[in-house]
Amino acid sequence: TQTDRPYRLLMLSWPSQREKKPLRDVRSNAESAECESLYVAWMLQRLRNESQVSLLGFSFGARAVTGGLHLDAGGFIPGYAVPPMPNRDSSLNYRLGLVAPAIDRHWIERNGRHHLALTHVDSMINLYNSRDPILRRFRFLDRLSQPIAAGFAGFAGFGGVFDPRVTSPLAGQSRIRQYDCGSVIGTTHSEKSYYGECPYFRTLIQHLLWKDSAENTCNAAIVP
Repeated sequence: TQTDRPYRLLMLSWPSQREKKPLRDVRSNAESAECESLYVAWMLQRLRNESQVSLLGFSFGARAVTGGLHLDAGGFIPGYAVPPMPNRDSSLNYRLGLVAPAIDRHWIERNGRHHLALTHVDSMINLYNSRDPILRRFRFLDRLSQPIAAGFAGFAGFGGVFDPRVTSPLAGQSRIRQYDCGSVIGTTHSEKSYYGECPYFRTLIQHLLWKDSAENTCNAAIVP
């Protein structure tokens, strides 16, 4: 997407080595991703004076993003020691975009693990794939709770009965939009497939670039 507005792009990634046992590899990546939420919160602190900040997270990067937003809003994550976050201007909000998020679809609900993640989010778009063969098996991450990935079925719990196949805004939450890209990209968990084939990706980028805002600058943080 072309834009005539200046923006600064910050990218956060972390090295991971694939293990021989797939399930152990996924669990290790999940733990690392939530640990990275501390760095996302740290970045957000340093962008406090910026009027427009957008975040985009793919797969386990989405867990780091929602965790960082949760911490930035004053929340805590069990098992992690987080220094107190300085007060922020409540009028400054974020734009959030998630692609194939490898996170429990209930985590950003009122009683979820990252329940404060949307406190300062102006609006959010989630691109998921109901045919994703990887996230279809997300429930094996925890055999007790058997979580369902938001990247496979969308986020739940925002009012009304949510059908993950519906691509219109959720009932009662017009600031939250979710789109199923499965009919186009098929059985894949590929980031490139979303970017190159999903028809809603352009909508996501325009959303993150604040195309509907009168301001002329923005900052974007991408967590792949």
